[in-house]
Amino acid sequence: MKVAAIGAGISGLVAAYELAKSGLEVEVYEKEDFLGGHANIVTIDGVDIDLGFMVFNSVLVNMKVAVVGARISGLVSAYELAKSGVNVVVYEKKDYVGGHAKIVAIDGVDIDLGFMVFNWHKINLVENTPSHT
Repeated sequence: MKVAAIGAGISGLVAAYELAKSGLEVEVYEKEDFLGGHANIVTIDGVDIDLGFMVFNSVLVNMKVAVVGARISGLVSAYELAKSGVNVVVYEKKDYVGGHAKIVAIDGVDIDLGFMVFNWHKINLVENTPSHT
């Protein structure tokens, strides 16, 4: 399947990366002659200055934005947009947010998994770990 990512800002590039990682063919379209959107570097008097993601056009405040995916990058994007006054809705297909950063209950004990990378074939690794008694 071929997918188009419109815009090569942080969110567009992350979305394109995740889609490509899942096996889809992705084409990224960007109207500017640079990547990164508002995360930009400018040169002033020969010094490169990293602007990060901090510049908003006032037109964006009147936009409604849908963030698809409530993993860490989606939540951070939604948070930063909302802080700037943008009307944001987050959509997530799972029954929790945060992606791999979550809390699970094992034998009645809540375990904070933090932001871990899992090998999904070995997900019961925690249950197979000998207890420290």
